[in-house]
Amino acid sequence: MSSFCDEMWVQCKHIAEEGYQTAFIQGICKGTLDPTSYSGFMNQDIAYVFKAAELFDTVATRAKDEDLKMFARNRQQSFLRCANEMCEKFFIQDPSAIRVGETLEEYCQYLHRVANGMDPLYFMVAMIPCSKLWPWLARKMQHSEVNPNLYGFWAKENMSDSCSAKLESFVAERVSELDEQTSLLVYQTCMTAEVNFFKSATGEEISDISNLTAKLPVRLASA
Repeated sequence: MSSFCDEMWVQCKHIAEEGYQTAFIQGICKGTLDPTSYSGFMNQDIAYVFKAAELFDTVATRAKDEDLKMFARNRQQSFLRCANEMCEKFFIQDPSAIRVGETLEEYCQYLHRVANGMDPLYFMVAMIPCSKLWPWLARKMQHSEVNPNLYGFWAKENMSDSCSAKLESFVAERVSELDEQTSLLVYQTCMTAEVNFFKSATGEEISDISNLTAKLPVRLASA
């Protein structure tokens, strides 16, 4: 992991800690989460993964750099495989029929703006928080003193950090092409949006990210 990505994580770790304390994650830890809340969240997550795959395709199409184009295509295929596996697991025949809530919709709209309106490399930064937060939460659960319960599989299934490692490695090699403050803004916004998504599953009050999204520069760099 690069020191650049390390620093972004350090500056946003308090948001990750907030994510661990959400009713959704604590409900998984303690086995008290309403199964309806869990299934509703995971159905929406399927829609999110398909949307991410779509946006990786957008980035690959826009990118002029061949390495970036190839990396985005590889990530797109990886996310599509994951999304299709989730559909099989949850018996979803038509993922386009999944209705997402306002919180996830706001998150996806932000990712859309990054993918379509900024240098394609910033979309890789935007995807790090999701891929890094889930395995961090899973490991934190594993090391807690909470007894195993019916949601124990969640931690086991989300333990791998290979996705975040690939994204961080790619970004690290091109850090000179990024504006650090803009990268941190994108990272912070997406980390907050991830935690908001957890909160929305149980009706918790979400954090306002409008002040962050309003700062997003458009066409910051050439595609």
